[in-house]
Amino acid sequence: MKAIFGYFMTGNQTEYKENLYQWIWQNLEFECQNLKTVCGKPVRIINQGRINPGAGPDFLGATIWIGDLKWYGAVEIHRNTSDWEKHSHYKDPLFNRVFLHVVIQHDVSSPVKTSSGVVPYTLCLKPYIHKSLYRLAEMKENRGLACAGNPVIIHQEAFTAQINKANREYLAWKVEELLKDYPAGVPVSTAWKNCVITRMYHTLGIPSNRQQMEKLARAAIERYSEIFSADTFAEEISETAFCGSQGISPEEWNHTGMRPASRPLIRVKQAASLHHALQAFPFRRLFEHPEAAWAGILSLVPDEHKPGLTMQGILRQTVMVPALYLLGELLHSASLKNLAIEEWNKRGMQVPSEVKKPFLNAGYNLNKEKNMPGLAHQLKRYCHERNCHRCEVFKNAIGS
Repeated sequence: MKAIFGYFMTGNQTEYKENLYQWIWQNLEFECQNLKTVCGKPVRIINQGRINPGAGPDFLGATIWIGDLKWYGAVEIHRNTSDWEKHSHYKDPLFNRVFLHVVIQHDVSSPVKTSSGVVPYTLCLKPYIHKSLYRLAEMKENRGLACAGNPVIIHQEAFTAQINKANREYLAWKVEELLKDYPAGVPVSTAWKNCVITRMYHTLGIPSNRQQMEKLARAAIERYSEIFSADTFAEEISETAFCGSQGISPEEWNHTGMRPASRPLIRVKQAASLHHALQAFPFRRLFEHPEAAWAGILSLVPDEHKPGLTMQGILRQTVMVPALYLLGELLHSASLKNLAIEEWNKRGMQVPSEVKKPFLNAGYNLNKEKNMPGLAHQLKRYCHERNCHRCEVFKNAIGS
C-alpha cells in the first residue's frame, strides 16, 4: 500500500534541504572528469555508494580512487564543509567510516576530523556543477518558492505536469493517513468505518484542534451505540469532549483565533453527527452505489449539525474519496478504485487563496490547476520542504 502511486516522502525540513545535494552525488549530476580534492589529489569515482536510510553517513559502500589509492567506505554530503562540525560528526563514531567529505562550498581552512582523529578527504563540487543547477541550489536557500520570478526556470507545461503528479501523490498520501487509523482484528466493515470516522474528526479539528479531535474520536467510537439518535449522540460526545472525562481535558481545546464556525463547540457536534450517520449508513451501499455514498451520509445528518459547504467539500475530497479508494483496495475492486480516482481528478475542491498566492506570485498560471487538491501537496511537501530536485519544473530547468 505504501507505493500506491510510487510517491516519495521523508521526515523533516532539514532532510529535504540536504536531499538535493545527496541527489546531485547519487546521480553524478556534475562533471566527473578531472575531479580533485581540495588538497589537490585526483578523484575517480568507481561507485558513488548506496544511500543510507539510517543513522550515520549519507552513502555507504562507495569505491573511489583518490590519488594512487582505491578507497572503500562511506561518503558524507553537506552544503558547506563547516556543516561537519555543526552537525557534531567529529564526535560521532558512526562517521569514522567516512573517507570522503563531499561539499558544495568549501568554507573552512582547517580540515575536518572524525572522532578517531582521521582526516577524510574533502571534494568541493562547486567548480564541477553546471551553473544552472548551482543557481537552483542556491535559490533553494532563499525564502519563498525557489523558482519564483525566474523566467528561465518557470515552465508552464512542466508545472502542469508537476501538479498532476502532486495530485496523484496527495490521494496516495490521504489513503496512507486512513491506514494509520485502521484497526486490526475486526471485520473490514467495522475497521473501514472506524478509520474514516477518525479522519473526519481530525479534519473537523482544523486548524487548531486536530489532536484533540483525534483523541475524542477514539472515545466516541467506544461510546457509540445503535440505540442513540443523532441528536442524543451529538450531546453525549459533546459532554465527553468538554466535561473532563475519557482523558480529555477541557483546557486542551483551542477556542480562540478562528472563525465562529470552526470553534470546537460546533465542530464536535458536527463530527458526532457525521459519525452517527456513517455508522447508520448501510455498508453494502458503499460498494453498490459509491458515487452516491457521500450524499447519502450527509442526508442522515440533522441540518443544524451539517458542516458548511466548504467543509463538506473538504471532507468529501480529503476523507471520503480516499476512503472509497481504500475500500476498493480492501475489497479488490478495480471499479471502486477507478471511481475514486475519477472523482478525485474531476471534482477537485476549493483551494485556499493562501495556497494559490505563492504560485501566482512566482509567475505561474493557475487556470487549470487552481482547484486541484495536489496544489496544497505541492506547496507543503515540495516547495516549503525544498524537495525541488523531485519537481518536474526543476528537472525541466536543469535538462534544458
